[in-house]
Amino acid sequence: MGPTAFMNARRPLFPGFPRALAASALFGFGAHSLWRGVVSTAPGFWEGILHLGIGPLAMLLAVALWFCVGAARIPACAAAALLAVDALWHATTQPAVRWQWLPAVVLAVIIWDIWQLFSPARLSADHSGSEPPDRPLISLVLLLRRPRHLDASTLARYCETAWGGRFEVVTEPQSGDPATGSAENPKDGTGQFVTGKPPLLIAAAARRLHLVHCSNRPYFEDPSAISDKAGEARLRKVLEENRGWLAVDLVQREEEVVLPEEHYPRLARLIAELAGPDCQAIYQPSGCRFTHWDDALETKLRQGDVTGVFTELGPPPVVEVGEEDPRMAEATSQARTRWNEFVEAFNSGHAQQCAVKAPVTVGSRTEFIWITVESIEDGLISGRLGNEPVDLGDLKLDSRVTVESAVVANWVFF
Repeated sequence: MGPTAFMNARRPLFPGFPRALAASALFGFGAHSLWRGVVSTAPGFWEGILHLGIGPLAMLLAVALWFCVGAARIPACAAAALLAVDALWHATTQPAVRWQWLPAVVLAVIIWDIWQLFSPARLSADHSGSEPPDRPLISLVLLLRRPRHLDASTLARYCETAWGGRFEVVTEPQSGDPATGSAENPKDGTGQFVTGKPPLLIAAAARRLHLVHCSNRPYFEDPSAISDKAGEARLRKVLEENRGWLAVDLVQREEEVVLPEEHYPRLARLIAELAGPDCQAIYQPSGCRFTHWDDALETKLRQGDVTGVFTELGPPPVVEVGEEDPRMAEATSQARTRWNEFVEAFNSGHAQQCAVKAPVTVGSRTEFIWITVESIEDGLISGRLGNEPVDLGDLKLDSRVTVESAVVANWVFF
């Protein structure tokens, strides 16, 4: 835990007995010094003024130490040292009173305790020990259009294809503890087995345990609320249609330093085997990375290329724009005013990649989508869809469509 994280962390109400004793002792000496400053009279007037400053300061620093504020460590030691010097002064000027030496000795012990108990390394180590460190979840999730049944026997076959070797199906692991991540199967000596029942299965491979989830519920608890906030139509459609999910998680051992890049390729190969035509998207909880499903992703997953899956450009985003949006109205007006330029360029044969954006309607659904133009005749434009529609029935990328030139909202050619 870094110093900034520690300073922002919640402070304990009781700092532990050794620290509480040191803070309380300093508070007591500060209160005594304050009392001496209040009751002091001439000829000790200036001494009283000195105690009126040191006493409250020591009390304030003691309260800060109680709440484990590491920045109070050095000032607290300095205040305790001033109190110790004052005690030594009184011991030398009043030698007849032997007990005057005792406060100086006690304050020396307090200084030592404060310096040791409230060091940044000690505070950080103790605080980190009280709460487990945050570790990223190493997991890949497939969002599904419909629930999927997955039992231990089926998962074992998927594991054999993805990871190689033979996977035994056992009712209960003969040895190994899912909590620690160790596993060993005495049946075949390979340490590879599958156990559990839906919705939670366990797969052991490479001396690691993996949790395989198979849920018949939406992945997000309130998908409708999230879809309402989603500004991208494809994402909103995924959330609305999500009915199940599969996930593969790595079980991490306590106090273990795990390098995600060492384990994601193994998870990716199994996810590739679990994929199918019912997949909507693949999701990585750590980093909240999301990619719409495409069959081409299976190749990258089988190669263990998780980075490529989430960094490669997918289908272009589909954003809803209101009919009254002034920017859209201006762009549409300009495109229609200069429509003859597009027609002339297309008919000349010198223009390349001629495309128009126009509304395409199937049933009650309408999408403005790019169309690669193949012909323009009698006010009708024929061509093929240049984008994957969000929800236009059987229409897909490269499907043939015909629209009226009067409804064109934009056009482009090279």
